[in-house]
Amino acid sequence: FAGLAELYYQIGKNDKAADMINRAIIIMPGRAEYYLLRSKIKVRKNDYAGAIADLSEILTHIDPDNPDILFVRAKYYEILRQPLNAINDYSAIIDNNPELIIALFYRARNYEQIEKQSLAVADYQRFLSLYNDTYQMYRKEVAEAKERIYQLNKESDKPVIKLVWPVPNASNILEIPNKKDTLWLTIEVYDQSELIYFKINQEKTDIPSDFGTRIIRKNISITNNKQLNLEAEDIYQNYSRVIYNVIQTETNPPTIHLISPYASDNGEIYLETTSSNIMIEGKITDESPIREIIIDNVLASYQKDEYNPVFRALISISNKDGITIKVKDKYGNQTEKSYYFNREGIRLLSSNPMGKTWVVFIENTDYEFLPPLKGPANDAQKLKEAFSSYQINNFLWKKNMSKADMQKFFMIELRDLIKENKVNSLMIWFAGHGKYINEMGYWMPVNAINNDEFTYFPVQSLKSSLQIYSPELKHILVITDACEAGPSFSMVIRADTQNPDCSDWTYASLRSAQVLTSTSGSWAADNSVFANAFAEALTTNPNTCISIDQISEFVIQAVKKSLKQTPVFGKIAGLEDEDGTFFFLKKE
Repeated sequence: FAGLAELYYQIGKNDKAADMINRAIIIMPGRAEYYLLRSKIKVRKNDYAGAIADLSEILTHIDPDNPDILFVRAKYYEILRQPLNAINDYSAIIDNNPELIIALFYRARNYEQIEKQSLAVADYQRFLSLYNDTYQMYRKEVAEAKERIYQLNKESDKPVIKLVWPVPNASNILEIPNKKDTLWLTIEVYDQSELIYFKINQEKTDIPSDFGTRIIRKNISITNNKQLNLEAEDIYQNYSRVIYNVIQTETNPPTIHLISPYASDNGEIYLETTSSNIMIEGKITDESPIREIIIDNVLASYQKDEYNPVFRALISISNKDGITIKVKDKYGNQTEKSYYFNREGIRLLSSNPMGKTWVVFIENTDYEFLPPLKGPANDAQKLKEAFSSYQINNFLWKKNMSKADMQKFFMIELRDLIKENKVNSLMIWFAGHGKYINEMGYWMPVNAINNDEFTYFPVQSLKSSLQIYSPELKHILVITDACEAGPSFSMVIRADTQNPDCSDWTYASLRSAQVLTSTSGSWAADNSVFANAFAEALTTNPNTCISIDQISEFVIQAVKKSLKQTPVFGKIAGLEDEDGTFFFLKKE
């Protein structure tokens, strides 16, 4: 019967073929080929449901997981538009017969029918990844799989470009330190599709092969580049471009100017209050806006949008030896400056008949156009140590002052300091080069030019400044250790018979304006006999105090003996002097 059925099937006698195969199945129901033939006959009659039933009988009772039968049944499911059933059969083939990669291709097509695009793409991609020369018969399917992947992934979203580093500002501007020639970029490019290219300033760069977010790192030259141009295009011609303007920023650190309390150039602050808190006030100078000002972990207040702002902060100084100010500008340039406290002046205020006494020491050493000096720094330290035994409320140490610095300091800064701090007695010491030309004395700023009188600081300017704030002071003493700069100061030399001492405070109650000046050669020397003698007079004094008269006598004798020259001591012309004198009192 089976043979006749096959014969009738071959010649197109479908009804007779069906009758013969039914009889064969009744006689021998366990033969898979009988059910397969009957399924083919049913297909000719468009009875796909019946054909599927016969194939299911084979898979259920005779030959489970037969890949050939599963392929045929899956095809019938496709014809009946039952993609889920077809997918199940292709999945069974794939699980048990991984070498039959064509099942992946057909399952992908059925995933498309149920709009499971991601699963379809995954099967197409797996099919292509497994394809090799062994499967030459599937070349048509390979081409179709590539096309289907392209179409299924097709989208209209543009690539998203994000510059991670350096971080642009809100206006898409890159602010780069002007000392940099190259710049490391970190860029994120997001696109769910393959990228054709990624360009940095019109130059293609390597792209990671992964999809989604790609991380691109590149070191580029920024010399003469005013813009950073980033471009990306995917395989669907979706194009993006991002442009950043490049601004090269300054790299100079901010400069800190402490206004109150006043600090010497060496960072020393003389405290004159017993309060546990002080108000710190200062000014920042910088080419750029300031991002933050921190004083001992306290944020100072200032105008954020103001260039060169004034800052203030109330700081606790209990159990502190000093403070540290940290400043950072908007480009990250930083300055850190420490100041230390000297509390000696606090306990001296009530016991000194000279009142509040300040010493200003000007140390000019690093000359630009004149011979440099090392001595003044040693002199300043020597004198400060000598004065440590005496009642000095503040020792201001100024270093390497230009002409503009000296003019500003004497005309404005020192005037304000004297008024604000109610200073009674002031001593000014200048150590550096000096000049005496046409009966005019000069102190030489660090930027003075030899034989250019205009670049010198006239002693007359100092006298003019002292005249402005001398009413605030009872005693003024100017010491000049700068060759011939001082003679124009002095008008009257004190009488030899007048020698004030500590037994008579009358001289301390009378106003005085005095000067003691060296008279050495054209340029100052590094080993100052004058300064050494002054310090020695202070340190070897056995009494509770010493007057400038006694010090000058000691200094003059020492200098005459060593250098065969005579320093000049006398009154300052033009300033009020009541024949008082300047006393230095020892600490109790």
